[in-house]
Amino acid sequence: MKTDRYFYDEVTAAVSHPRLEVRVWGPGWEGYIPKLTSSENIRRTFPNISFDIIYSKTRHFNITSTTAVVIHGTADCHQHNCLRDDVYPTHADAITFRYAGLILEFARPEQWASQEKQRIKKLFPNLNATQRQNMEQPMPFFFHSPDCADDTLLHPIPGGKEWEQFRPHKIRLIGSHQKELYPLRYTIWKGIKSGKIKNAEVYEHVGNTLNKPTKKTIPGQQLEIGIFNPNDPVISHHRKNQQNWANVLATTQICVFDSSIVRKAIRKFQESFLSGCVVASDIPLEMEDIFRDVVIPLRVDMGVHEINEILQTYLQDTKRLRWMAREAFKRARMHLTCRNKVDRLLQAAAMVLRGERGYWFPFGFSATCRKFWTGDKYTTEWCRNNEHNT
Repeated sequence: MKTDRYFYDEVTAAVSHPRLEVRVWGPGWEGYIPKLTSSENIRRTFPNISFDIIYSKTRHFNITSTTAVVIHGTADCHQHNCLRDDVYPTHADAITFRYAGLILEFARPEQWASQEKQRIKKLFPNLNATQRQNMEQPMPFFFHSPDCADDTLLHPIPGGKEWEQFRPHKIRLIGSHQKELYPLRYTIWKGIKSGKIKNAEVYEHVGNTLNKPTKKTIPGQQLEIGIFNPNDPVISHHRKNQQNWANVLATTQICVFDSSIVRKAIRKFQESFLSGCVVASDIPLEMEDIFRDVVIPLRVDMGVHEINEILQTYLQDTKRLRWMAREAFKRARMHLTCRNKVDRLLQAAAMVLRGERGYWFPFGFSATCRKFWTGDKYTTEWCRNNEHNT
């Protein structure tokens, strides 16, 4: 029911991967016994499968394995709250972040050591310091695995002069415009609503959940436990939402949004690139080389009139927009599809087996000032003494 498609798209790409046999399963699904650990549940449900990788998302339940590489994918971090017991799986071989800068925010060695000391002390208060130290888990392998775009769903771009002919919507603001998290979008939203930003419209956010059809209306397929079919009728509502979203991007010339206060490469970049919609946004603090020259650069401190002038100037230069759309499409096909993301997961597992530890950043990033909204103020490790953060 969630409109955040990051795990759905990964699973869909993995299922279609020619080298993989995939099982999708977990707490709350058929046959899962809450009294057992996740590791025990896996062994009980799939006794004849020796998994090479166990990939957990959102909640980890401290899965352990003597044969598989255990990789945990963290949830999104809007707030400054990722270093918690229910976020870090202490027994994982590797932990992946969707956004590169968050690794340095929440996965530095001293943070891991401090978190482990607190965890062990909480679990075993009667042990002495030496005994507790012997029980602390070593820091795992961390790597950056950015969001991806579904190249089987998003429309390829027509070449030449056909580009703008298929895109009747000139400028669209897409995504949430909540002021605290997306300040640049909020400014643009006000500008469009007041008529100060021309040739533009707002594509209203669809919300965080979808209406799920009842089983009486759309019967699901009787599949073996763990088998996932992206074309199952039970998730037809999800496919419909994705198709509508793909059509929005494919019929728009300039897609406007921002990278949020965290300055991260949200999935709208990848999906817009793959759809041939030229992005207008501030530049995230990661993968800058991929975004260079193919994003209309905006800044959070810009006013409405300056933003409008920039957008109208680019809108009139159709030759330039066509080139930006084609070049962004090429980069997305090369690096940002969900098949790419699955391949990087396999590569990370191979690195773990070779004994690698530390950090892996497949793309460049900047470890500079980024912000997190805590409910009443901005806070961040790197910008603590910056007077402009409050």
